[in-house]
Amino acid sequence: MDVTYRVGDWLVTPQLNRIERNRQSTRLEPKVMEVLVCLCEANGRPVSKEQLIRQVWPDTFVTDDVLKGSIWQLRKAFHDNSRHPQIIETIPKGGYRLIARADAVSDSAPASSMAPIQTAPPRALAKRSIWIAISMLALAGTWMSLRIMRRADRQPSLELVPITTLPGLERHPSFSPDGTQIVFDYLEGGDHSSYVFQQSSEINLRRYAVQVHVQVLGDERTRRLTALPGHSWCPQWSPDGRLIAYLWFKLTADGASEKSIYVMTPSGGDKRKVIDVRTLSCLISWSAESDAIAYSDQPSPDEPFGVFIVDLKNSRSHRVTTPPPGADDLEAVFSHSGKQIAFVRRTDVQTDDLYTVASIGGEAVRRTFRNAWVSHPIWTTDDKRIIFTSSARGSMEFRDLYSVTLEGGKPERLPFSSHDIDGAAISKQGDKLAYVKVYFDANIWSVNLLKAAEAPRKFIASTGDDGSPAFSPDGKRIAFYSDRGGVAALWVSNADGSDPTHLVDVDQGGSPRWSPDGKQIAYDSRSGGSSHIYVISAEGGSPVQIAQGSVPDWSNDGESIYFTSVRSGVSEVWKISMATKKVAQITRHSGMHAQDSPDGTTIYYEKPENPTATWSLPKKGVWSMPSGGGSETLLVPEATLFWQVRPEGIYFVDTEAQPHPKVQLFRFGTGKITTVAYLDKPAYLSPGLCISPDGRTLLYPQIDANGSDLMLVKNGRW
Repeated sequence: MDVTYRVGDWLVTPQLNRIERNRQSTRLEPKVMEVLVCLCEANGRPVSKEQLIRQVWPDTFVTDDVLKGSIWQLRKAFHDNSRHPQIIETIPKGGYRLIARADAVSDSAPASSMAPIQTAPPRALAKRSIWIAISMLALAGTWMSLRIMRRADRQPSLELVPITTLPGLERHPSFSPDGTQIVFDYLEGGDHSSYVFQQSSEINLRRYAVQVHVQVLGDERTRRLTALPGHSWCPQWSPDGRLIAYLWFKLTADGASEKSIYVMTPSGGDKRKVIDVRTLSCLISWSAESDAIAYSDQPSPDEPFGVFIVDLKNSRSHRVTTPPPGADDLEAVFSHSGKQIAFVRRTDVQTDDLYTVASIGGEAVRRTFRNAWVSHPIWTTDDKRIIFTSSARGSMEFRDLYSVTLEGGKPERLPFSSHDIDGAAISKQGDKLAYVKVYFDANIWSVNLLKAAEAPRKFIASTGDDGSPAFSPDGKRIAFYSDRGGVAALWVSNADGSDPTHLVDVDQGGSPRWSPDGKQIAYDSRSGGSSHIYVISAEGGSPVQIAQGSVPDWSNDGESIYFTSVRSGVSEVWKISMATKKVAQITRHSGMHAQDSPDGTTIYYEKPENPTATWSLPKKGVWSMPSGGGSETLLVPEATLFWQVRPEGIYFVDTEAQPHPKVQLFRFGTGKITTVAYLDKPAYLSPGLCISPDGRTLLYPQIDANGSDLMLVKNGRW
């Protein structure tokens, strides 16, 4: 019998891992739903922490932190408040209880549909009862014997314990060879809502100080090994234990930057540069003999990213892989034998797969076919499997650990992975695995542009990732990206954020843009291994693939769509005619993220930091050029990432303003810049700024929670 529950005014469906209210549904992780079911079955009685852990995680040792995280997710899903709870109450030193009324709803068939019951004679019933009792005793004996045998043969269950619980971001762990210590990079502090952990970018390092720390397992104290000037991250312990390699970054006085690979002793001494690099690509890896380092770099703008090996004795490097046109090779990792290198090949934005190549060079072999974001590959100790992090269900924020064998086959998700992992490391002995547990929440906020003194307010929110809002031309609806339903998708709501309705699933994409007549929505998706532009009716239906590219925007007359593409080898702005499907290149000196002017005479766009890369953040500055072609002009040097064109000018967010980011307006008539509003925290998920047609409301995505800890998995064999 399938049972659903009424918890207050919410409908809870355990078999679907879903709760819903007022036509709005939210999916829960299976273990989180199990916690909720336990509370429902208790019918308002307190349930101890020990009892919940025993029932939900019977074969895995977990700490209270795991249970606390599940309760936190439940409260967020129910929009509950721990200080003034309406759904779940915390019992001090006792556990939790459901204070909202919970009624079980049975889906059993009605009595009228049941077949009539045949009654046996009393003597026959007595004999049958005896035989049933004997049979049940025999089955019970067999079951107990099997259970005892199973317990005798059972391996110790996996044990999950925290390594670090520091305020901030702890990432990129690496074990010492003896498995007693762990080195990692750490961004200290409590609020890093604008530090986007999936972007290994210079923008993050220009604002935050990341340094390398080391910690003895079992000891909460950490010791910093590096310090300013410069930022140090992505550390890797050498197999012989003598050195730690890491990436180093420093801004120069002229605004440029220095980037290098360094090594130091485990005590933090004898730091020396190994080689300068042009780009920052974590991670780096030691050879089996600890005499060379594999890394990824793009030596010049005319070359693709590739895998390189540098000799520690003479700092000479050589290229190992050269990807095909339109691809980049990233995150190189030596196997334990040193004979092979695993790496990530990127063919489009957030479209990756895992490859291996002989360390002496040769043809690369594709090991996965996910066409999704892939990162941080690591070899198991026997070199027969590769464990890696990858996005799931089309969402960048659903990240899990997967394992794939060199013989091929579908990657398997590791059992303790719960859509919250960003990289891992394995001890040399293979008995420990450390991983990065991520805490992340992004929502859409609003600002009243007519009342700048009013504080921003949360506008569209869920337990998932919400972003990329776009008002319809009449201002009555909003299209936005969200993974609230368990998969990455576009949703449409009313102008006040109410009644959100699923429109279409997307894969590693989004960027919704309404057509000028409000009848269609253009967006990008990467389900086929590369980014494509799609168009769908605003009322739903089947999407139509239009062109290969990303981040669409309609022309003012609705006859064309602008988009970004690297089809020429350089990121440029292109345009496709909706009538003829002819494609034309617009920019000639790199460009991305175009917007048409309200009168259709000018296009505005950004330029990428790395024009030849498959993916790049934009540089600071908004450029303009005539829509029919011509010379380009740097119009707003201060703008970056978050901006929108309006008849009166260009609104943009100054993310580096202190103490709070501010919304500014570049006026076309005067060329002057004025501040129109302030934000609590920096905006997120570019491009993601939109303004209502009446100019009253500005919407933007914001990270409300962003942190990470290191977790240890024991009793496994990796």
